[in-house]
Amino acid sequence: MARHPAGVAASLRRVLIPLACCAGAAGFAGRWGAPPEAVAAAAAGCVLLAWLALELWLGRPLDRLARALLVAARDDPRHAPPSAGRLAARLGEATAALQARLAAAEAAREAALAAATARVEEQKRRLEAILLDLSEGVVVCARDHQVLLYNQVAAELVDASQSLGLGRPVTEVLSRAPLDHHLERLERRPEAGRAERFVCATQGAARLLQARMALTTDAAGAPTGYVLTLSDTGAEIDRAARLERTLRAGLERQNGLLASLRAAVETLAEVPELEAGQRHAFERVLLEDSLQLSEQNAALATALEELGGRSWPMAEIGTADLFALLARRMAQAAPPVRVVPAGLPDWVLADSLALADLLEHLAALLARECGVDYLTAAVAREHGRVCLDLVWSGAPVPAGLLEAWLDIPFGDAATTARAVLERHATDCWSQPAGPGEALIRIPLPSAAEPGLVPRRPRAMRPEFYDFDLAGRPAVTDALRERRLRELSYVVFDVETTGLALSKGDEVVSIGAVRVVNGRVLPLETFERIVNPGRPIPPDSVRFHGVTDADVADKPPLAVVLPQFRRFAGDAVLVAHNAAFDMMAIGRGADACGLRFDNPVLDTLLISAWLDPEEDDHSLDGICARMGFEVIGRHTALADSLTAAAILVRQFERLEARGIDRFGKLAVAIDLSARLRQNRMAF
Repeated sequence: MARHPAGVAASLRRVLIPLACCAGAAGFAGRWGAPPEAVAAAAAGCVLLAWLALELWLGRPLDRLARALLVAARDDPRHAPPSAGRLAARLGEATAALQARLAAAEAAREAALAAATARVEEQKRRLEAILLDLSEGVVVCARDHQVLLYNQVAAELVDASQSLGLGRPVTEVLSRAPLDHHLERLERRPEAGRAERFVCATQGAARLLQARMALTTDAAGAPTGYVLTLSDTGAEIDRAARLERTLRAGLERQNGLLASLRAAVETLAEVPELEAGQRHAFERVLLEDSLQLSEQNAALATALEELGGRSWPMAEIGTADLFALLARRMAQAAPPVRVVPAGLPDWVLADSLALADLLEHLAALLARECGVDYLTAAVAREHGRVCLDLVWSGAPVPAGLLEAWLDIPFGDAATTARAVLERHATDCWSQPAGPGEALIRIPLPSAAEPGLVPRRPRAMRPEFYDFDLAGRPAVTDALRERRLRELSYVVFDVETTGLALSKGDEVVSIGAVRVVNGRVLPLETFERIVNPGRPIPPDSVRFHGVTDADVADKPPLAVVLPQFRRFAGDAVLVAHNAAFDMMAIGRGADACGLRFDNPVLDTLLISAWLDPEEDDHSLDGICARMGFEVIGRHTALADSLTAAAILVRQFERLEARGIDRFGKLAVAIDLSARLRQNRMAF
């Protein structure tokens, strides 16, 4: 068993000191020739005296001091130390000073702890007062939905008889699906820093609550959980739904009355020789239907006044996120369906979970009832609304069958597609989408992407003309005969340190997106930041936002360009003012030993051929004419997506003018370039 250091020292002291004394006494006696017995006795006496003296004047005081220090260290630092005796007086003084410092430090620590505890208690009382004063329920949860904090309002909203409690999952009282859905959306886009608004039902769908979810993060910015605020909007939503049904029913009855009135009026106008009895009957129909129409108008006006502008809570959602979620769900469905997003991403105002469930419901029915195993999820703009299209190869869904689908319950809440569509004040239908294709279309209100502002117009790049772009070696006779929509394209854009490439300006970023079968594929993109090896002027930073700090740890063009070459493959390269972009990457390609001999198209020159009377053929100018809303900071990828959407729209106009094959378009671009160069020369 290990012994305490003080005990070990005492034992050594009791052994060594007597031995030293014995040695001294024996030596003294031996020098005077005393008998051995006397020498031994003298030595023993000296040893005993020395031992008693040291034990009394040094050993015991040191033992008491050691015990006092142990008490101070273990229990009470303010415990008064005993005297260390004359021989260890300075040691006692030092020990007392050290013990005083320890006591002062302990007192300061206790005072700081008490002050901190008081502050925490005060903040806790304030937080409790705030939570009690809130009219909304507040629940703070970990990422696994375990409740960390809640207020009384939250307990009342979810029904106090249910099991809302600390350390218990909030999913015991609230529907799990919307919580998982919106938490995933927030964690996928933590940089947006915004909250998710949605409607959530209590377990058993006893009550509908309007919810707002925001992430909580640690010091490093990693998500640790979320804050959920809840308010009771069930009565409001029920009232809005009831009044919406009243309005729809009223409009349907009005349509019937108007049809009856119109038939009666047309009969009286077209058959003036009606007998008096028949004319009287028609006039009576006019009178009765007019009175009913007036009553219906009054009822609708009352219902509209009662509605008071209330509606189902909606939030902005990106179609890219929505289609990505649909693709993940359908990949795990039975039978599975491959969903490929297409078209330029857009933003809609919707109940994101209900809309995702609706799209999944329709896709599953297409797979089960029509044998569809491949869907294109596309976006289109129509009359100021964003249309979500599910496109497949085959015939449209008959109207009667689609109407039946709308009334099939689905999801945890056993809602119907018709209810979701009515909630969004929209409808859906099926129609042909092209040769051998059909679609289901759902129009929705448009919403600008949160947190983005319209970008500033950029300085115009100098226009370059390369009359050989459309006639490069890769443009074979077979390619000239291919239809434009049959080809694969990579639409790309580069950002540079400036516009003077011949004077040393370099590439700082490359962005690209694929276009296949006439559709933009927003999930198949390429985006790289490039270290140009030289400072980026502030004027350039103002347009593309790439700073010296952004490129400091990024690879040079010699590393990025082979990656882009692999992404492009054998596709037709497309750019806006393509000669500039091809010159920018061409200089780096020569240094890397690469060749970009792909066929090339230029959306600027296509625009100049389609609209020769227009002066502005910039991306912004074309978007303004086509009705595109250009939002967000100017980046290579953003410009690539915009140019890709323009290209697809240009295909429609080209086909309408008989330009449907690559060879014809190459001739048109060559003519456009020469005419534009000649015009600028004058």
